[in-house]
Amino acid sequence: MGNKESLEVLKINEEHRVIVDSFAHNQYNKKFNHVKGEDGSYHSYSGFTIIPDSDQIKVNYIYGYGDMGFDDNFIVDINNED
Repeated sequence: MGNKESLEVLKINEEHRVIVDSFAHNQYNKKFNHVKGEDGSYHSYSGFTIIPDSDQIKVNYIYGYGDMGFDDNFIVDINNED
Protein backbone atom coordinates (compact mmCIF):
# COMPACT_ATOMS: atom_id res chain seq x y z
CA MET A 1 0.00 0.00 0.00
CA GLY A 2 1.39 3.37 -0.95
CA ASN A 3 1.34 6.71 0.83
CA LYS A 4 -1.74 7.94 -1.02
CA GLU A 5 -3.77 4.84 -0.10
CA SER A 6 -2.58 5.04 3.52
CA LEU A 7 -3.63 8.68 3.71
CA GLU A 8 -7.10 7.80 2.43
CA VAL A 9 -7.45 5.07 5.07
CA LEU A 10 -6.38 7.51 7.78
CA LYS A 11 -8.96 10.06 6.61
CA ILE A 12 -11.72 7.44 6.81
CA ASN A 13 -10.53 6.33 10.24
CA GLU A 14 -10.52 9.93 11.46
CA GLU A 15 -14.15 10.35 10.37
CA HIS A 16 -15.09 7.25 12.36
CA ARG A 17 -13.05 8.38 15.37
CA VAL A 18 -15.00 11.65 15.41
CA ILE A 19 -18.30 9.72 15.39
CA VAL A 20 -17.26 7.47 18.30
CA ASP A 21 -15.82 10.44 20.21
CA SER A 22 -19.12 12.27 19.86
CA PHE A 23 -21.00 9.19 21.12
CA ALA A 24 -18.61 8.86 24.09
CA HIS A 25 -18.90 12.56 24.93
CA ASN A 26 -22.70 12.30 24.86
CA GLN A 27 -22.53 9.31 27.23
CA TYR A 28 -20.35 11.37 29.59
CA ASN A 29 -22.87 14.23 29.45
CA LYS A 30 -25.74 11.85 30.24
CA LYS A 31 -23.92 10.47 33.26
CA PHE A 32 -22.45 13.70 34.63
CA ASN A 33 -24.66 16.51 33.30
CA HIS A 34 -25.56 17.40 36.89
CA VAL A 35 -21.91 17.86 37.93
CA LYS A 36 -20.85 21.47 37.79
CA GLY A 37 -17.36 22.62 38.67
CA GLU A 38 -17.59 25.22 41.42
CA ASP A 39 -15.12 26.90 43.75
CA GLY A 40 -12.04 25.71 41.87
CA SER A 41 -13.26 22.19 41.15
CA TYR A 42 -13.50 20.67 37.70
CA HIS A 43 -15.02 17.64 35.99
CA SER A 44 -14.67 17.08 32.25
CA TYR A 45 -14.66 14.53 29.45
CA SER A 46 -11.17 13.52 28.32
CA GLY A 47 -11.67 11.02 25.51
CA PHE A 48 -12.32 7.33 25.01
CA THR A 49 -10.40 4.08 24.85
CA ILE A 50 -11.41 1.15 22.66
CA ILE A 51 -11.72 -2.14 24.53
CA PRO A 52 -10.28 -4.77 22.17
CA ASP A 53 -12.41 -7.73 21.09
CA SER A 54 -15.63 -6.22 22.44
CA ASP A 55 -18.39 -3.78 21.56
CA GLN A 56 -17.42 -1.56 24.48
CA ILE A 57 -15.45 1.60 25.05
CA LYS A 58 -14.08 3.25 28.16
CA VAL A 59 -15.27 6.83 28.51
CA ASN A 60 -12.44 8.72 30.19
CA TYR A 61 -12.88 11.81 32.34
CA ILE A 62 -10.91 13.96 34.72
CA TYR A 63 -11.95 15.70 37.88
CA GLY A 64 -10.39 17.45 40.79
CA TYR A 65 -10.13 20.40 43.07
CA GLY A 66 -7.25 22.85 43.37
CA ASP A 67 -3.99 20.98 42.88
CA MET A 68 -5.54 17.52 43.25
CA GLY A 69 -6.52 15.83 40.01
CA PHE A 70 -7.89 12.39 39.21
CA ASP A 71 -8.53 10.31 36.11
CA ASP A 72 -11.38 7.83 35.93
CA ASN A 73 -13.56 6.08 33.39
CA PHE A 74 -16.70 4.08 32.91
CA ILE A 75 -17.55 1.41 30.36
CA VAL A 76 -20.24 1.82 27.72
CA ASP A 77 -21.62 -0.80 25.37
CA ILE A 78 -21.82 0.86 21.96
CA ASN A 79 -24.90 -1.22 21.11
CA ASN A 80 -26.87 0.76 23.73
CA GLU A 81 -27.26 4.01 21.84
CA ASP A 82 -30.16 5.34 23.94
